[in-house]
Amino acid sequence: MITFEDIKSLKLSSFASSKKQKAYLLKYNEQYFEINARTADFIYSLQQYNSPQNAIEAYLKAYPDKYTK
Repeated sequence: MITFEDIKSLKLSSFASSKKQKAYLLKYNEQYFEINARTADFIYSLQQYNSPQNAIEAYLKAYPDKYTK
């Protein structure tokens, strides 16, 4: 299981693909995952704050009508 502290070590980068929506490449340890823009935004938000609660509140402000706690 990944911890909140582990999230700080995740690496995000833009990923060119043939999809219509923007994609990102997430690196965790030596594993790579293709993720969408919303997931990348959420991870970025988690990396910017010192607590999960603050990160989630900031993310919900960015997408107020999409998600709930």
